[in-house]
Formats: sequence, structure tokens, C-alpha cells
Amino acid sequence: MSAKDISFPEARFEEEQRVKILVKRKMIVRMVIVWIIMWFGGAGVFCAFEPWTFLESLYFCVSSSRFRYPLL
Repeated sequence: MSAKDISFPEARFEEEQRVKILVKRKMIVRMVIVWIIMWFGGAGVFCAFEPWTFLESLYFCVSSSRFRYPLL
């Protein structure tokens, strides 16, 4: 360890906290993107194979992905 690490532990702690926050934000953004892709991709599949409009298919995908509290 260098003298900088020993003399400034608060700065190092703040930097670690900042990095943790950035990682959490990136994970949340990735999760939201995956959910959106799943919803719209599933809606496209249902729209292709069922006699539904894209909006009806999207509603079905979103409401069925919420297990405990459906949007019905």
C-alpha cells in the first residue's frame, strides 16, 4: 500500500461507494432493457401466431409477466 492509501481512507471509501452506485445503475438499465425486449419480442411472436393486434399481444405479455398483481 502506498502512503496515499493510508492517509486518505475517506476518499477511497467514497470512490468505492461511487463505483458501487454506478454498477447498480448499469445493472438496472440492463434489466429494464431485457424486460422491454422480452415484452416486445413476445408480443411480436403472439401477434404472428395468434389473431391479435400488436397492442393486445403486448398487453398480454406485460400482464402475464406480473405474477402476483396482473393488470386485469
